[in-house]
Amino acid sequence: STVPSTVPSTVPSTVPSLSAKYDKKAKYDEKWYCIFNLMKKYKRQNGNCSVPYRYVENGINLGQWAGYQRMLKRKKSLLKHREDALRKIDFPWYVDNPKAANAGKDALWKRMFNLMKKYKSENGNCNVPTNHVENGRRLGRWASRQRFFKNANSLRKDREYALQEIGFQWESYRRNALPHMPCEIKWYGWLNLLKKYKSLHGNCEVP
Repeated sequence: STVPSTVPSTVPSTVPSLSAKYDKKAKYDEKWYCIFNLMKKYKRQNGNCSVPYRYVENGINLGQWAGYQRMLKRKKSLLKHREDALRKIDFPWYVDNPKAANAGKDALWKRMFNLMKKYKSENGNCNVPTNHVENGRRLGRWASRQRFFKNANSLRKDREYALQEIGFQWESYRRNALPHMPCEIKWYGWLNLLKKYKSLHGNCEVP
């Protein structure tokens, strides 16, 4: 009997080989460890692995990556060798702890503050243009936020004093910094200013 014409007589060349499958797995592992090294670098610089959710390092959103690792662990889908690697650097598996979350935010603020000190040492002042970027960080926008928070009476005192110590210019605040703020922050900032106006004038009838 003859072989039906609808049945192929040879194995199609498009079927992936086992070696190709393992090569793909190795490629994913290599990428994972590249990002893992960014996490180790973050820990060296900040003393912990509590990365803020929107923190970006070398074009990688490290905060989101950290959140994804936590989700995989909760679903018991995180590969054991990856979980072990994260455990060795004291990676926090839970971020609902306010202390851990605040530690990450404080570390990021201190890093930006150090960039501001560096800017001053190189330029003689802290008048950073709004669009200025330092070491990949938007230092100008960060400076505008500190002025805005102080003007809205919502800047922490220890941060205000630290900036005051290096001669940070509060009067450099400009309205054009506002579009860069998240809408909710702007709204509450203006609300605090309105409260301040009412405490001084007894009403909210702003000219």
